[in-house]
Amino acid sequence: MPPIEKKSVYVGLASKKYSVIQRYETFGWKYVGDSSWGRSGSLHADFERDFEIKNRNRLLDLERRYEQCSGKIKVYTPITETPENFLLIFALIFPFFIWLAYKHNQKKTIIANNQKVFKEREDILNEAKTLL
Repeated sequence: MPPIEKKSVYVGLASKKYSVIQRYETFGWKYVGDSSWGRSGSLHADFERDFEIKNRNRLLDLERRYEQCSGKIKVYTPITETPENFLLIFALIFPFFIWLAYKHNQKKTIIANNQKVFKEREDILNEAKTLL
């Protein structure tokens, strides 16, 4: 009987199990069953592969390259996905709206003041014209 290497791979959700099994079978692994680890009972798929498999070195190289590529995958996380991010948004945006309301009120006050001053200046000019 040829020597056999064994591997247990974290699957995560049961719905991903079939795609994980297909991927590892592509590299010469044979699915032998499931196992659960830890208190959470996270799902792992167990695989075996003969050491004397045809084109073993090339398969090992391709599997290593595949795993390296998988490590380069980036995941976008929406800013509102975690409570910390939501609190950060609230802490940054809420003060911004307060500042906007303050500036709007300041602008209204300045416009009202300037209209009053312009009217007063106009009245002063008109009174000065009548004196000459």
